[in-house]
Amino acid sequence: MAFSVRPADCEKCAKPLKVTYQDRRHAWAPMRAWIIFALGVAATVVGMPVLFLGTGVAVALADEAWGLPDSIFYLGDFAAWLTIPFSFIPAVLAWRYFRNVERNIPMPCRKCGHTQNCQLLEDNQPEPVDVATEAAALSAVAAVMGAPRVQKPVGDDVSHRAKQRRRKKSSGEEEPYNPDFDFDKPEPPPK
Repeated sequence: MAFSVRPADCEKCAKPLKVTYQDRRHAWAPMRAWIIFALGVAATVVGMPVLFLGTGVAVALADEAWGLPDSIFYLGDFAAWLTIPFSFIPAVLAWRYFRNVERNIPMPCRKCGHTQNCQLLEDNQPEPVDVATEAAALSAVAAVMGAPRVQKPVGDDVSHRAKQRRRKKSSGEEEPYNPDFDFDKPEPPPK
């Protein structure tokens, strides 16, 4: 993942600023991101029991009003349990916002030593890959390790069995009689 900063140049010497992982670790999120994250977690904590119990109360009220059969309570229980995953939606959205917000970072200039506050921008796009270089590296590894030998495919079982039968017939051997495979004879009565 690539990172960049805004402003991209030092205020004093106008040299470009480079972001390292150590610099990125010291970035902090703005206060609005912390507030939105706290509100998302609070909405989840409050919303989970409200949705769960509210669904149960709604089914009970519908039963009183319309005289629903008893089997509807199983559907109400099922619907109440389904509300739990939906109650996590505010926390998930708040977390995604918190992770993707532009963060502030004190950036020291490598040339003059001046430190200025910048915004850290994360590029969510993967870095481009040079396919030709990757292919050359993989072919070099395959050449060093040795390419695996390709085994000759063995004939399918049907043709192999047919060859065995022909071989037995030509040699004069005959298969012994097996009554289990004599389907033309009627079965003997049970004793």
